[in-house]
Amino acid sequence: MNRLMLEFADYTQGEETMYDVIVIGAGAVGSATAYAAARSGARVLLLEQFEIDHGRGSSHGASRILRHAYDHPVYVAMARDSFLAWADLESESGELGHLQNEYGHILYGLPSVDGSGSKVGVHGGKPIDPQSPDRLPDPEVIAAMTRFSERVFPTASQHKPSRVCLYTNTPDEYFMIDLYPEHRHVVIASCCSGHGIKFSSVLGQTIAHLALTGEPLRDLSLFTLARFSAEAE
Repeated sequence: MNRLMLEFADYTQGEETMYDVIVIGAGAVGSATAYAAARSGARVLLLEQFEIDHGRGSSHGASRILRHAYDHPVYVAMARDSFLAWADLESESGELGHLQNEYGHILYGLPSVDGSGSKVGVHGGKPIDPQSPDRLPDPEVIAAMTRFSERVFPTASQHKPSRVCLYTNTPDEYFMIDLYPEHRHVVIASCCSGHGIKFSSVLGQTIAHLALTGEPLRDLSLFTLARFSAEAE
């Protein structure tokens, strides 16, 4: 991946001032979008206000998974394509991924690839201001997770240092991918609600294609902006 990103950086840091695609945000989905657009031959500028792999968004950390099980056929189809796209990236970059096939569990676990520890978390939280300087884990959540770990994993050692990761949630927890109504050359993509990284490989292809052609690569009717205005009415 480092080699591919270096080649991409060399390509976009020339003297060109005109770009076919400008991507704002170099998180998992933004980076995948820029990568897909660049692979198609487009001139691409990727903008990020912080350093790469910063801890102020939703893409940092190693505790991520892929899965096929979703509540809508559109997501299931995208998950299938995402697995294929991740495999392509693995082959092209020479970086091996880690896949563990196990089924039938209520509790799921993530492998500790580098031996740094195990992930224990809870899905949910209270609304916060993304500009807030407070990046400390909630003590009540830490206490609850510690009690859970002691009950389920009684032989585990003390918990490791915790990190805060923002969740950007749409009201229905589905993606938002659409052309901006008043400026059809602008794509708005909020690929979030806790499952963005799973799909980032295929989302990059999808968003890049929409930005370059103005046409959807797949069925995006589930992710339109209009669904929220209809609810408001």
